Amino acid sequence: KWRAAAAGALGGALFYTYVYYAIGWSAAIALLAVYCIFRVPRRLKLALLSLGVTVLLSIPFLLWTREAKKSGGYEHRSARLGMTYSHLPSSTGLQYTAWYLLLVVVVIAAWLRWRSRLSGLPEEIRRRAEAMALLLSCAAVGGLAGMNMQLVTGFNVQAEKHFTHMIVQPAVMILALIMLLTFFRRSAARESSRAAMMLFIALWVAGAGVQVIAGVNSAEVHRIPPAEAALFRWLKSNTSPDDVVATTSVPLSTELPVFTHNYTLVVNGTRTSGTDDEVLDRFLLANALAGTPSSTLVEVLTPPPSSAIHQPGDPAVRYPVSFLFEHSPYRVDNLLQPSLTPAAASAVLSRYQHLDLNRQLHRFRVNYVYTLAGQHLAEVAGWQAQKVLQTTEGALWRLTPNA
Repeated sequence: KWRAAAAGALGGALFYTYVYYAIGWSAAIALLAVYCIFRVPRRLKLALLSLGVTVLLSIPFLLWTREAKKSGGYEHRSARLGMTYSHLPSSTGLQYTAWYLLLVVVVIAAWLRWRSRLSGLPEEIRRRAEAMALLLSCAAVGGLAGMNMQLVTGFNVQAEKHFTHMIVQPAVMILALIMLLTFFRRSAARESSRAAMMLFIALWVAGAGVQVIAGVNSAEVHRIPPAEAALFRWLKSNTSPDDVVATTSVPLSTELPVFTHNYTLVVNGTRTSGTDDEVLDRFLLANALAGTPSSTLVEVLTPPPSSAIHQPGDPAVRYPVSFLFEHSPYRVDNLLQPSLTPAAASAVLSRYQHLDLNRQLHRFRVNYVYTLAGQHLAEVAGWQAQKVLQTTEGALWRLTPNA
C-alpha cells in the first residue's frame, strides 16, 4: 500500500511540473483501475489508492488555476499563448494521433501475442513484466488522450510534439525493450543474459548521449550573458519583488519588466496577463524614455524579409518581437519571420510619435529603465532619473517622481 501511495504522490507532484505529464499519468492510473475491475479485482484497491492520492495532491493546483481564471488575466494569457481555439483538434493533432495510435496498437498487440510465451519464466519475472507492460500501455494511451484534451478544454494544453516525444514515444520504446528482455530471459543460457545486459547498456549510453548532445546544442540559448547577469544580481540585491523594470532591449523584453528575485522573470511577454495594447504601450514607453528614433523602432518591430533568424552565438542578429504578439491580429502569421502587419506598424508608429511621456508614466508604474549602450533617458517634467548601474551592454536607471 505504501508503494501505491508513493506512486500517487509522485503522480500528483507532476501537476506542479508540466501539466501534460500529469495528464498522462492520471489517465494511465485511471485506465489501470478500470483494467483491475475486470481482470485483477484484488489489485483494484491499490490502483484506486494511487489515483486517490494523485487527485488529492492535484486539488491545490486546480484551486490555483481557478483563482487565476477569476482574476481576469487568464483569458488574455490564454489568448496570448494560442490556447483559445475551438473544441475541434487541429489537423496536425489528428495526424499525430492517427499515426501514434497505430503505433501503440501494433506494439500492444505484439505484446499480447508474446504474453503466451512467458509461461516458461519464473513467476516473479513474469509478474513484473506484465505489470510494467500494462502501466506503459496505459501511459501511452494517456499521452494520446492528453494530445486531444482540446476536445474537453477548448484549448491546447501543449503542442502535440510534447506529448509524443515525452510520453508516447518513451512508453512505446520501453515496452518494446521489455519484450526483447523477456525473450532473452526465457533462456537460462549465459549468452542470453549477456545479450540482455548489452541491450541495457546500449540503451543507457544512447539516452545519455542524446542528453549530452541536447545540452551542448542548447547551452548557448540558455546561457545568461555577463552583462545581464550583473543586471539581475543588482536587481536582486536592491529592488523589491514588485518593482517594474522597463527596457529598450528587445531580448530582455521577454523577461522584464517584473523581476521576481529568483531568476524567474514574470513579464510582459508571452506569459503575461496583459493585453496586446498594454504590452505594446509599455515597450513604446521604454523606448520613448530613451529617445529611440521612430525609424529604429520600426526596424525592430518589422524586420525585413531578408533578415536572418537569430542563431546561438550570433549577437549581431536582432531578435524579432514574436513574444509581443503571439496569435495576435497585429502580427503577420509567420513563425519564422514574425513582424507587425503594415496596418499595425503604421498605427504603432503614430502612437509612438504622439506619446505623452508624463501621462504614460502615471498610467504605467515604472521604477527602473534598462537602456542599451549609448542610450540615455529623456528629461520628463516631474520625474527624476538616476543611473544606478552600468554594464558593458547598457545602463540601469532609477526613475522617481519629484517630491
